[in-house]
Amino acid sequence: MNAWSPSPRPLAPREIETQLGQLICECLNRRSTDLATAVVQHIEALCAHPDYRGSWEERCTYRRLAQHWNGLAWIAGDPSVRESVRSSAESRRSVESC
Repeated sequence: MNAWSPSPRPLAPREIETQLGQLICECLNRRSTDLATAVVQHIEALCAHPDYRGSWEERCTYRRLAQHWNGLAWIAGDPSVRESVRSSAESRRSVESC
C-alpha cells in the first residue's frame, strides 16, 4: 500500500477557521481580489463541512461575512468601482469634518 495520496487530507473545521483568520489578516495588509475570494471559499468550505457544528447563528454570520468579502473582491477587481468608492468616502470625510 502506497502512503502517498493524490488528494490532500480534508481540513478539519478548526483548521479552516485558523486559515480563514490568517487570510483575513493578510487581506487587511494586502488588498487583493484573490485573497478576498479565498476568504469566501474558506467560509463556504467551513459551512459545508460535514463536521462543522456551528449554530445557525454562527452559520448565518459566516454567510453574511462571505457576502461582505464577495463585495470586497468585486470592489478590488473593478477599478471604476474602486474609484467611485474612494471618492464617495472622501466626500463623507469632508462632510464629517464640518
